[in-house]
Amino acid sequence: MSVERRSSSDGDTDGERSADREWPPGGGGSSGPLGGSEPSSVVALVLTHNAPGALRSCIAAIDAQRVQPARVVVVDNASVTPAAEVLAERLSDAARTPLEVHREPVNGGPAGGWARGLELAAGSACELAWALDDDAIPEPGCLHALLAASAGAEPAAWFPRWVQPDGTSSSWTAWCGVLLPVVAVRRAGLPRRELVWWAEDTEYFMWRLPAAGYPVRHVAAAVVRHTKERGVWGNPPWKYYYEARNTTYYDLWIRHRTRRLPRKLGLLVLRGALRERRGRAARLWMVARGLADGAVGRLGPTVPLETTEVSAGLAGAPGAERPAPAS
Repeated sequence: MSVERRSSSDGDTDGERSADREWPPGGGGSSGPLGGSEPSSVVALVLTHNAPGALRSCIAAIDAQRVQPARVVVVDNASVTPAAEVLAERLSDAARTPLEVHREPVNGGPAGGWARGLELAAGSACELAWALDDDAIPEPGCLHALLAASAGAEPAAWFPRWVQPDGTSSSWTAWCGVLLPVVAVRRAGLPRRELVWWAEDTEYFMWRLPAAGYPVRHVAAAVVRHTKERGVWGNPPWKYYYEARNTTYYDLWIRHRTRRLPRKLGLLVLRGALRERRGRAARLWMVARGLADGAVGRLGPTVPLETTEVSAGLAGAPGAERPAPAS
């Protein structure tokens, strides 16, 4: 992992810690990569992968906040164009909130990226972590509203209102601007890297954090807008695999419930069969493979996440088609 930052501190933390162990060892937070902040400060975390336009917009929105975080940390999930290059001008701007870019050697998906981001926050002296995907654009008063709601309240995970480009809004428990007490991360541990993509946020926010004493709370006055700047290419077969696998694993091995699982998987099969004509057999094969792996608890990056693979993931999948060369 490479790091670009305006900071003289250095250090690292490694691995997941159990909920009952002190993190970092010895109790001091200032020795971590984000050390040196005031104890009551906020670290803004941004996860990015191959979305330079979205990343610039997200950082600009953080810079426009009425209340500034103590520092901004970008976790680059092995983007083709490194985030440090995308943000080169911002990195050199000493007049703004300190910015750091931590580049991962491989794309670990949202689960791996957010595990790394929260690991950095948990090794710091900051008390709160504000986590945003790169296509989340907080309105200027967002962080202020989250801090106001959390002040003096019971410890919780505080979520903003998520607004789509068409104006519809929802209360979404995902990486869309959630404000977390860093002590909650130290107690509950990190997101599960082995989930890779899909359900890592559900497992963390709807199961593990509440079990550790940090329930979900929503703040309507805090608004984050979702952009389409990421340039999503659709739903390649690998996404069907991880959705089927992690849904099955979560319901069977974590929640120990099966009543709704057949319906969830049935709807996924229908989507795979009807949504896109090309590569239909590959998507259905991925659902079947994901169901089998989830049922036996086989996790990890078992299917590539890169769209340059055959049919975005599977050289042996029935009906897989080789995409046209990139222009």
